[in-house]
Amino acid sequence: LSSLNLLVADSELWAEYESVVLGRTASPDAARDNSDTGVSAGMLQEQIKRLKNKGTALAVFAPRGMGLHSWNGDSKKRTQIRRRFQLIGTTADAMRVWDIRRAVQVLRQQVGDKVRLHLVGSGTNAWLAAAAAVVLDSDIESARLTNLSDDRDQRPVFLNADRSFTPSELLALAVHRTDVVTFGAADGLIKSVARLAQDAQWGGGDFTVK
Repeated sequence: LSSLNLLVADSELWAEYESVVLGRTASPDAARDNSDTGVSAGMLQEQIKRLKNKGTALAVFAPRGMGLHSWNGDSKKRTQIRRRFQLIGTTADAMRVWDIRRAVQVLRQQVGDKVRLHLVGSGTNAWLAAAAAVVLDSDIESARLTNLSDDRDQRPVFLNADRSFTPSELLALAVHRTDVVTFGAADGLIKSVARLAQDAQWGGGDFTVK
């Protein structure tokens, strides 16, 4: 094994994973998309195609509140659950970043340091992956982020985040830690990050737009 892609899945993608890979029908709760992440159609199939490359593997991970961990109840109940995180000074999305960080740590323990690990996400999960790349204490080869939007409704909720950094600055911090490849990102996001990535004083990884 030379390369491992860690795909961050929401409930919709997890249901597709269960159907396509595991050959079973997802439970109603697991199939419910609690996160509105906007995962692009065909994301899983595209990652499976990459498995044809020799030495490449795929790990699919759903953070809390998604997939098998979906919170039960109607939309009102799920809103109450998300608000409980704020009562203790955090948000569900902030804890999902922690979940992704722990998933990377566990994979590193399993496959060792020589395997190239790529963090993959789409929509809101792409932002979660970018945030995780910033706080990781384990090296990853790259973060591959699809459909990054600057729409507030498509970004994760972090307490007081808008007072501390802009979406472009968060993406730039991810570039500072590792190589970042974006697919279909909003123009307003990539222009400022591309300029910063070209600054020799900024350092960090490469920033590629596709």
